[in-house]
Amino acid sequence: MKINSNMTAVIAGNYLMRSELSLQSSTERLSSGYKLNAAKDDPAGYAVSSYMRAQLKALEKANDNANNGISVIETTEGAVAEIQGMIQRLNELAIHAATGTMSENDRKAVQSEVDSLTEEIDRTAKETDFNTMALLDGSFENKGYTNNIDIKCQYYNDDTKLGKYTFSIKPTADEDGNLVNEDGFYASYTIDSTDPGLRKLTNNATVTCEDGEHMIIKSNDGTELHLKISKEAFVDKANPTIPDPNDPTGATMIPNLLPDTTLIPVEVDLTGMGAMRLQIGANEGQILEVSIPEISLEKAGIDNLDCTTQESARESIKRIDYALTYTNSIRAKLGAYQNRLDHIIASLDITEENLTGSFSRIVDTDMAEEMTEYTRLQVMQQAGTTMLAQANEYPQKALQLLQ
Repeated sequence: MKINSNMTAVIAGNYLMRSELSLQSSTERLSSGYKLNAAKDDPAGYAVSSYMRAQLKALEKANDNANNGISVIETTEGAVAEIQGMIQRLNELAIHAATGTMSENDRKAVQSEVDSLTEEIDRTAKETDFNTMALLDGSFENKGYTNNIDIKCQYYNDDTKLGKYTFSIKPTADEDGNLVNEDGFYASYTIDSTDPGLRKLTNNATVTCEDGEHMIIKSNDGTELHLKISKEAFVDKANPTIPDPNDPTGATMIPNLLPDTTLIPVEVDLTGMGAMRLQIGANEGQILEVSIPEISLEKAGIDNLDCTTQESARESIKRIDYALTYTNSIRAKLGAYQNRLDHIIASLDITEENLTGSFSRIVDTDMAEEMTEYTRLQVMQQAGTTMLAQANEYPQKALQLLQ
């Protein structure tokens, strides 16, 4: 029996200190609700949870971005809907002015409303904005470039693959100088090229040119490309229609288009640059590009509409029809974007839900389990305190040997 070294008390004191530290940690976990309050609690788990926490915050912001994107789409689509309503009214006026029962004064009244509507269309397109950013001025439109200054790339849809396209056209005009679209008018779409980066439009592509200056190319793979051709630049005049002597009804016939017209090679480079880029994920590169085509009187083909004569009113009907087609394409595109964003938000919600569950399993305290542990540690501390008190009495027993 020794009085200088009370090993029993040392052992009891050590266990009491351990239980006290464990009790402190348990108290911290219960009071904070987290079982990871410092890296020392679980270094590996803390590292994983830190990354998960950053991902969760990023997902929340990505969700906000997607919702803001929907707000942009809804704002744009609402403006386009109003513009389309005005274009439909223009169509009614042009059809009204094209009938032979209208007097000159009647057509002047129609023209006055036409001018007012086109001014309002122009104003609406220019003043539609979101967070001070203009939406319909072409700032967020996918850019496309051609190798001919007289041919402009107006629009292409999201199904059109980016890259360079080559094809040939043979612009031919009728007696009034309007582009016509007869069988064989547009030539081959399979120009040979040694550049592997060039795409070729297939022969099953369809081409329309209803308003006399806008060419729409569509193919079975979903490609849709709108070009505007300066008809004054290189159009060949076709012979005017003449009475068919072999037809007793007096019908007219359109002669064959000039066979010696040179095909004009066109190269279109669809860059995909310029679209609004929405960060819709927690990681780099998770981007949705929203292309909002420009709407202007010129782009829609309804600049300088003239309904003062029967002939000009009929010409206006063609141009307005293209404008309706153009705005329909834009609204369909915007609707597709909104549907995509709705699905993106739903996907982000599910991802956030699952990641939150994983994060919780790593960092959150299981209160029932921890309370059981807390009770055990309290008992251990009480037992340790009692045993330390008894161990401190052992040296007193040595005094009995000295009596």
